[in-house]
Amino acid sequence: MARKAQQTLDNVVNFNQEIATSTNPLPVATNTISTLPDLSTAIEEPIELGYQYWTPVNIGEAKRGVVIGIENAYYDKVDDSSGEITELELPCVIFAEQKPDGTWLKISNGSKRLVGLIENCLKTGSIIAGKTAIQIKYTGKRKNSTNGFSSDTFEVKPLLFKAA
Repeated sequence: MARKAQQTLDNVVNFNQEIATSTNPLPVATNTISTLPDLSTAIEEPIELGYQYWTPVNIGEAKRGVVIGIENAYYDKVDDSSGEITELELPCVIFAEQKPDGTWLKISNGSKRLVGLIENCLKTGSIIAGKTAIQIKYTGKRKNSTNGFSSDTFEVKPLLFKAA
């Protein structure tokens, strides 16, 4: 397990222990195993918790749905020359795509340009997480002005609905 992820787990364990032993306990969720209602009557959410990483290949490839938010994903990176493993933290757009059959698929993408654009839209309110329907379209690669690399580019547009 990566170091930062282990630290996060340790913090969760320590936080829970702190709640149990503190004389001034922090607020605790009211749903515990003993107070949950009958789970056989519960309805599943339409979007699962896990997600797939979307790496667009063809220009014009598009996804329609809603932005859920931006989360940091953690990956192990192996140095080719030394073999040393370090942890890479990658901010990713988390997006719920509606498939043609009406089902939902949760995807992520860590393109700096897309993450920056979506982050700005969330801050300004032009996209409301979980509510604003949008289309993200892959528009190809563009050469960076600061180095010899290229970055993926995207077009993000709100989706409008005809009045009934």
